[in-house]
Amino acid sequence: MGMDGRILRLTLVDDDADDRDFFRDALDSMGIPVALKMYKDGKDLLDAIKTDKFEIPDILFLDLNMPKISGMESLREIRMMDKFKEIPIIAIYSTSSSAKDKEDSLQNGADAYICKPTNFGQLIKVLKKVIEIDWDSRQRDAESFLITA
Repeated sequence: MGMDGRILRLTLVDDDADDRDFFRDALDSMGIPVALKMYKDGKDLLDAIKTDKFEIPDILFLDLNMPKISGMESLREIRMMDKFKEIPIIAIYSTSSSAKDKEDSLQNGADAYICKPTNFGQLIKVLKKVIEIDWDSRQRDAESFLITA
């Protein structure tokens, strides 16, 4: 995805505007053809999903701690929808490094967990790792769940 020349469709849900800009800037600096959709919270995402115009992304990044509907609540709802059974959800792109948050994310259907990198270089490294993963053949297990820079 992305590395094969086609445009990679990514969705980021994060209530922090600075984090959304940081994420977009990191993707832009990588030079990979990407179509990025961003939502400010889980409610905005879930409202958008219910429309006919919503394009299912190749990878969905969910922040954990958001107002209205959290990343975890969004994850649970999304995984109950048939059209979202197969897409990789990097649920949880979060500042939390709590073992419980990681376990809950795995149990609720996330494919991976990223603790938000604190600097630009680390963010680029972790995004490259995510984009290069063969999600179709990747095992979803505790050993490969946490993705770090």
